[in-house]
Amino acid sequence: MAELEVGVTYRRFKHCVELRGGVVERIDYGENDHCCENFAFADSWMRSRLLQHEGPVGAAA
Repeated sequence: MAELEVGVTYRRFKHCVELRGGVVERIDYGENDHCCENFAFADSWMRSRLLQHEGPVGAAA
């Protein structure tokens, strides 16, 4: 969500096709096109500095 708000530079325009009422339509959308392999690396240094917190959000159980 934050990436959408700040307009990250790695957002790419993609498309798919969908059958709607017997008509094939092209659906254009934007997607954050990046790799998540360094999440584990960021996790360790954020935890060590007490910058990462886990728990329910809103009314989640």
